[in-house]
Amino acid sequence: MIMLHPTKKSKIIATIGPASESSIIIRELILSGVNLFRFNLKHNDHTWHIKTMKMVREISNDLETSVGIIGDIQGPEVRTGKYDTGKMVLKENEQVAFATKEIKGIKTITLNPVSIVSKLVQNQLILIDDGKYIFKVVRVKDDHVIAKTVEAGVLGNSKSVSFPDLKLNIPTLTKKDKGDIKMCVENDVDYVALSFVQNENDVIKLKEYLKKLKSNIRIIAKIEKWEAVNNIDPIIKESDAIMVARGDLAVEIPMERVPSIQKLLVEKCRLNNTPVIIATQMLKSMEQNTVPTRAEITDVANAVFEGSDAVMLSEESAMGNYPVKTVKTMAKILRFNEQSYQYIKGSHINPEDVAISEALTYAAHVLFDFYQSTKSGIKGFIVLSETGKTVHGLAKYRPNMPVYAFTQNETVKNQLNLSWSTIPFNMTFKASTTATINTIKQTLIKERFAKKGDKFITISGQILGSAGHTDTLRLLTI
Repeated sequence: MIMLHPTKKSKIIATIGPASESSIIIRELILSGVNLFRFNLKHNDHTWHIKTMKMVREISNDLETSVGIIGDIQGPEVRTGKYDTGKMVLKENEQVAFATKEIKGIKTITLNPVSIVSKLVQNQLILIDDGKYIFKVVRVKDDHVIAKTVEAGVLGNSKSVSFPDLKLNIPTLTKKDKGDIKMCVENDVDYVALSFVQNENDVIKLKEYLKKLKSNIRIIAKIEKWEAVNNIDPIIKESDAIMVARGDLAVEIPMERVPSIQKLLVEKCRLNNTPVIIATQMLKSMEQNTVPTRAEITDVANAVFEGSDAVMLSEESAMGNYPVKTVKTMAKILRFNEQSYQYIKGSHINPEDVAISEALTYAAHVLFDFYQSTKSGIKGFIVLSETGKTVHGLAKYRPNMPVYAFTQNETVKNQLNLSWSTIPFNMTFKASTTATINTIKQTLIKERFAKKGDKFITISGQILGSAGHTDTLRLLTI
């Protein structure tokens, strides 16, 4: 297995779309620094997703590397309907109707699901297309409401709709979501991203559905609602990873609060050994331009300094004019700013924040710091893991050296592409720990990650092949 970018510690997620669906572009994206691909399941049919997922696997195997696949389900999202002309021209302070069907004599915006219309109340704000269009309900009728536009514009088909402070009570998993999840399970997807999470019960319901399907897919909870922020601790506890989805979040809450909430979520995830992703508009201008804005460069760098595991590209890689250039640019920003190790908050954790069950990974972190201070030159960590939990426990410290993670499970290997500074390997463990470590030594030398005399800190268990038995810390010399 070849790690194409061993010096890059932060992981890059790229969204697949019309600009990046070809085998040539997918190959270039992996070579440029992509660690995981996101499939937005609200777009395209299953045939397209299955074909493209298969292509990703084939290309990564051909490159002898590892990438993860994320299936991002639509969730209980409200969207506008479609218009015969494909658009609706809106004037400032114009009155429009929100209804289940078109009303004669007035411009009408339909909503899907239609049941939402009956929940709208006087003075309710309605935000469409990530808040680009704002309406305020001025009258409530029997089967529709009348709202006034705040600003002029041209509204397109099937745009997302948000209702600040309004509880919609829509089921967490729709019929479409369940079909999409089943497709993900059948095609060995590594993560399912759950949209519009409100509390831990939403995550639990998805876990139960995956259990029925006998699947070990991990769950990424997307934080894009104010209710999710208020319930963040139990959500983190139930989730395998967290995505800070800043687009919808900035619509649900005052936009000026998003940066501080982002910092809070990253810190909480780090302390709970939960990988965290920063998403939305990180290099938005590169959809059309070959260079990012200075503000975007700073945004990506700040994600590093805050201690996030991964950063994500959406439209930039799915529909932009320069998907490969964008990934190369992001990788360059990450790689340079990761060198400012002293600024990465994740590298400093107080002992009182460490659970007893994490004593071994904390001890490995302390041992690493000691050897670094004596300039003895630790080259990295080696972790033997069945589930990946020990790897996440070590990655929480945001080590500035690689974490070489060895697992017997191919899916776990792919899932570990989300974890900070982790280089995952899939291998069958030997009968004894000593024999397994010897094989790992040979692998690291063969892949040019190590040479004779290099020192590594190793975390393993005396009982190999059994989860929950990690109990051994050692200093290993190749």
